[in-house]
Amino acid sequence: MNQSVEKSVLWAKKITDLHEQLAPNSCLEMQMDLHNNKIGRVIFVEHKLYQENQEIIISVLKEKIKTAGLISKPSEIENFNNEFVYLEEL
Repeated sequence: MNQSVEKSVLWAKKITDLHEQLAPNSCLEMQMDLHNNKIGRVIFVEHKLYQENQEIIISVLKEKIKTAGLISKPSEIENFNNEFVYLEEL
């Protein structure tokens, strides 16, 4: 990972995780948010999305969302190490 991408990922972590400090959610919601933030950063780097246009990024994320896992307690997050998670059926 080049230095520019690494800086971008660190900046994204600070900004996206800041929400949990400024407007904290319940424990479960916080863990879900932090987990999904991490997965988003991993996808960004693994798929080299920093080299792509917005339509491709959206397409990759839409596909990844299809495999998101439903959780009802924080300990279940570890079952979805490389996937997004969500809290309830929509």
